[in-house]
Amino acid sequence: METTASSKPTLAGYLVGAYLFSIAAFGFSDTMGLLIIPQMLGAVLVGYALYDILGSLEIKIPAEILLYGLLGLWAAFTHFIGPRAGEGMTPGLATLLKIVVATLACAQLIKTEADLFTALKPFVFSILLVYYQNLGEIGYLRMAGQVTEEDRFAGTLSNANSAAIFALTVVWAAMLLLVRSRKTPTRGALYLVPIGVSLVIIYYSGSKKGLIG
Repeated sequence: METTASSKPTLAGYLVGAYLFSIAAFGFSDTMGLLIIPQMLGAVLVGYALYDILGSLEIKIPAEILLYGLLGLWAAFTHFIGPRAGEGMTPGLATLLKIVVATLACAQLIKTEADLFTALKPFVFSILLVYYQNLGEIGYLRMAGQVTEEDRFAGTLSNANSAAIFALTVVWAAMLLLVRSRKTPTRGALYLVPIGVSLVIIYYSGSKKGLIG
């Protein structure tokens, strides 16, 4: 990844950022009819990555991400040769393969630190929309005073562990942006807001994975 100070964000950085924001905000909103947004952005993202590969005739995906791609291939291979091969593609496998393809596309498009930070910013602040979407449930848990196994926060993220891991990833991304911010301290401190919101979500999720993370 290029680290020159003169590099500026490209269309790829903004596109990946929009996709990451849509996944967090609308990726679990099938009942609200908003799932089409991340699906469409994902299709555009993959198409643009293919265009980038064909234009440069070069695949620039880090080795560790390629290994993740092999995980998807292995999952598909073992499924179609296993005892349930005649059942066709399962929803779980289809979801995994979509995630793998989108991850590979993001890795191909993010080539500079400027694009990486550009993509992370909308992802970090997407948690504010997620928090707003779930104000009612979080308010109920706050009034209850404690998080029980039956009353763990999941909200629009559908699963308590998924909510915690998403919030934990936001903490990591926000801290990275905060440390690497070249703006004034006041503007850099804005990243403390999504960090605080993330910690609230992790707490109310009651997820051991999130707390350990």
